[in-house]
Amino acid sequence: MGWHDHQCKRKPWKDGFCKQHHPTGVAKREEEKEKRYQEKSARDPWRLLQNALGRIKDLEAEVARLKGKEPK
Repeated sequence: MGWHDHQCKRKPWKDGFCKQHHPTGVAKREEEKEKRYQEKSARDPWRLLQNALGRIKDLEAEVARLKGKEPK
């Protein structure tokens, strides 16, 4: 988002800002965008693989501990 030397052509709504550029609306949209990004990145195949590999490593360590051996 950049700054320009011209004013928005929409009617002022609150505090001299239009509805689109009012700080509360901008903050709400940014929050929704961040939520969508987090949901999308949670389904990323690379991230899912890394989580699975970490879980496998944890389970192998648990099995080794239960057998009385130290993990590699």
